[in-house]
Amino acid sequence: MRVSLVYLRPRQVGFVRANGPYKTSSVEAWQALTQWLERHDLSSQIGCGYGLALDHPDSVAPEQCRYEACVDLPGGYENLKTDGISFQTLPGGAFARIRHVGPYQNIRLSIAKVRDNWLPGQPRLLPDRRRPLLVVYLDDPKTCAANKLRSDVCVPVRTHHNDAVSRTLGAAPLPPDAIPEAKSWLSSTAGRSPSGARRMF
Repeated sequence: MRVSLVYLRPRQVGFVRANGPYKTSSVEAWQALTQWLERHDLSSQIGCGYGLALDHPDSVAPEQCRYEACVDLPGGYENLKTDGISFQTLPGGAFARIRHVGPYQNIRLSIAKVRDNWLPGQPRLLPDRRRPLLVVYLDDPKTCAANKLRSDVCVPVRTHHNDAVSRTLGAAPLPPDAIPEAKSWLSSTAGRSPSGARRMF
């Protein structure tokens, strides 16, 4: 299992939220977002997609779990008609990342590898429950075979020291140099995708 520490810069995205069990809410959110992109002739301008799981199913009832499907938007997005879409800043910070290759329905297995198996063995790190779990979708499921779909599963992490600082000072997510192994990932330039990424739509 190859897990790397990466730092995600905050970025502006358009998103659609759906509530319910993730296996159904994720499909609902992506269908709505894809339809909006097609209505506004934006599909060809979109790079990666981002899936945010805002709630932990162990502590929140499945029907109350919130999922957000997000995409980078081209310049001037503020002038777009917001019929069914909202805008927000994708939360940045440090993440433990693992590359998942295969069908999307198996992503939960990669999540468990990082969150339940790898992270407990890292003495300097803790899960950061203040930020959502993030999945970066790198390939277009319409043109890529299901067994070759690439997704980066990103579990938010923090250090013990950062937790103390955050409680007392209300500090922002830990900076890239708080974890020496972490490296910047995903340019803040809108529309630019991680290395080797193909368009999602």
